[in-house]
Amino acid sequence: MPVTLRPYQPDDAAAMTDLWLQCQLTRPWNDPTRDLMRKLQVQPELFLVGVDGARLVGSVMAGFDGHRGWLNYLAVHPDVQKQGIGRLLVQAAEEKLLALGCPKVNLQIRCSNEAAQAFYRKLGYAEDAALSFGKRLEFDSEASAAQGGTGTGGCEVRTVGKLGDLGGLLHLHSRLLVTELGADPTLEAELALELGRFLQASQPRERLWLAEKEGQVRGSLGLVQVAEAQAALKWWGLHLDERGKGLGRQLLEAALQFAQQSGFQTVQAELPPAATTAARLLQHQGFKEVPVTSPGSSATGWMIQWE
Repeated sequence: MPVTLRPYQPDDAAAMTDLWLQCQLTRPWNDPTRDLMRKLQVQPELFLVGVDGARLVGSVMAGFDGHRGWLNYLAVHPDVQKQGIGRLLVQAAEEKLLALGCPKVNLQIRCSNEAAQAFYRKLGYAEDAALSFGKRLEFDSEASAAQGGTGTGGCEVRTVGKLGDLGGLLHLHSRLLVTELGADPTLEAELALELGRFLQASQPRERLWLAEKEGQVRGSLGLVQVAEAQAALKWWGLHLDERGKGLGRQLLEAALQFAQQSGFQTVQAELPPAATTAARLLQHQGFKEVPVTSPGSSATGWMIQWE
């Protein structure tokens, strides 16, 4: 289809926000109207739209900070996708950035957005061996402030069962073992075997929950059966950036509710001495400190009992 590219114009505002809504680009923590106004204050000539006659069907925001170029809000209306419009918009933005002396273009894609990842790979982009960090300086909504303004949504707590869950759990806990507890890296193999055996042979009264954000495992907690009336908490861990947001409490409450429904009378847990926040969460839920029976263990024992 014939599409013309031109710079964004002020009277495009309503059509632009509608396009972003149609493409599901908007999120509660990013106000599209504010984003439009911000872009008009900085390099507005790098804000391009695609039009078919009078109809706005595509957009891309580009920017250059003197070191790297950036692409944001690439959108093509669902009715005209897979016709080369997205490629045309990206190429036009790249040409403008190159004319400014930009040596490299960066962009951010949500881990769960596999379609966008495939699209950019076809255009020659590849995943950098780097983590994306962010800090919100201005909040567009209460939802953004509640999540720390990181630009991603909150975590979904669910039971393990999807392809890739084991790899995500192993990655999370291996990093925590080494970076926080100073454990020997060889423990990763033992952890992989332990998790694998559990997922293959778990009983109906056992369960493993994980917290997932945009396709990444950011926390977990398991409940395993020790005796007919007794269960134990296992594999409780949170990504460093998810702490202090109530996620540990949410996982714990899910496990305890399931334990009661499953007929357990007691649930026990062992924590390393440094896990003071987790210990406070257990105390808040009614756990009492108890002796640890494991020989030579420095862990702290906890138990909750129901009548």
